[in-house]
Amino acid sequence: MGSRDTRVGGRALVCAGVLAAIHLAAPPAAHAQISWLSGYYQNVPLWSQKTELSAGGFSDFNRFRLTSEPTFGQFSIEVAYEQLLTLRQHDNAAIPGLGGGIEPSGGEWLDLQWTIVEEEHVHWRHRFDRLNLTWRPNRSLELSAGRQAVSWATTLFLTPADPLSPYDPADPFRVFRAGVDALRTRIYPNALSEIDVVVRPTKNDYLGEEMTALARGLTVWKGWEVSGWGGSLYGDASGAFGLAGDLVGLAVRGEGMVRRIEEDTEFRGSIGIDRQIA
Repeated sequence: MGSRDTRVGGRALVCAGVLAAIHLAAPPAAHAQISWLSGYYQNVPLWSQKTELSAGGFSDFNRFRLTSEPTFGQFSIEVAYEQLLTLRQHDNAAIPGLGGGIEPSGGEWLDLQWTIVEEEHVHWRHRFDRLNLTWRPNRSLELSAGRQAVSWATTLFLTPADPLSPYDPADPFRVFRAGVDALRTRIYPNALSEIDVVVRPTKNDYLGEEMTALARGLTVWKGWEVSGWGGSLYGDASGAFGLAGDLVGLAVRGEGMVRRIEEDTEFRGSIGIDRQIA
């Protein structure tokens, strides 16, 4: 779900991922708490069926990423740099957002990605996926600006009601999804509640400049996490709800979104059940 939905009929995706993580710890500094360096390598083989808009075929996506998040008193800086290499059977680059959404498709306000090699079967880029500054004046307020991760999903895998970090076959795990350029304010009324306000500008060559402004509330009621958000999503009136909790020993998670696109009203939803076994 980018700034506008691309509907491609008869399309099938099959993907599998391999993820390896590394963590490098530094000695504690005298005046700063430093999570010095962490990183991971990700490999996602992908096959997509041929359609009228895409040649389909096989591809292999590789990501190598390094992250650092030093903290200095009330301020913290998050930086994540990554290399992205895609090897593909056919060239689908002419149509942004197709080919399975393997790489972040752009549209962000800040120009933080560059191309190293662009050929028919090889696409090699590098980019900053996180570059933001956060200020926490007290325990109840947090202000951040820049490229950052914003995920409002309730379900674990398919997340149709997440307006800023929707499902991507290359990023099936929410923690690794692409960052967005945004101004964000988080308020914590109590230990079990949160108010989150996000303003996100976007721009691209096809749709021009668009603005997203959304507010979300989350709380815990009788052991169930209840959330909802609403506002303008790329200029479209939108809203969503989410619910997660325990039912007879199983974790039940569900979410749904309503979006008004021109004269149409679109609904998306998902529900998942999972259990963690020690």
